[in-house]
Amino acid sequence: MAKNKKTNNSKLEKSPEMLVIEQKITELTQKKILLEAQKSELNNKKSHAESNMRETEKKQLETTRVLENLEAEAYEIREAIRNIENLKLATNIESARDEILSLISKGTQSNFKNSQNDDELLAVALSYKLNDVVLYTKDKNLKNKATAFGIVVA
Repeated sequence: MAKNKKTNNSKLEKSPEMLVIEQKITELTQKKILLEAQKSELNNKKSHAESNMRETEKKQLETTRVLENLEAEAYEIREAIRNIENLKLATNIESARDEILSLISKGTQSNFKNSQNDDELLAVALSYKLNDVVLYTKDKNLKNKATAFGIVVA
């Protein structure tokens, strides 16, 4: 029996090589846990970066669209200036007649900053209305006012 106990004790005792292997397994398990945590953190950062990239792309598209609109508007303005220069309107400018202007101003009662300019344009157009006047404008408010006064608008 004494011999049998000695054999059981030797089975329970681990060899130094086995202890080293178990120590390595423990270290590797801890490294694996750290690497998985780092991987998770990096995946979160990647997801956040991708989200930021999509937002940046949306903003870039919006900026491009706004810039294209501004370029188109600038082109239209330059074209209008060329047309005005070609017509030499500077020598044929007529001011609004006060009596017509006062009627328009009373009729509209508008407090918008462009309202007075619109009213002056309408007064000139109304004074020529008997001569088949056509008012060319892209200003929707001015078009509505002109239509209300019976001026043909294009």
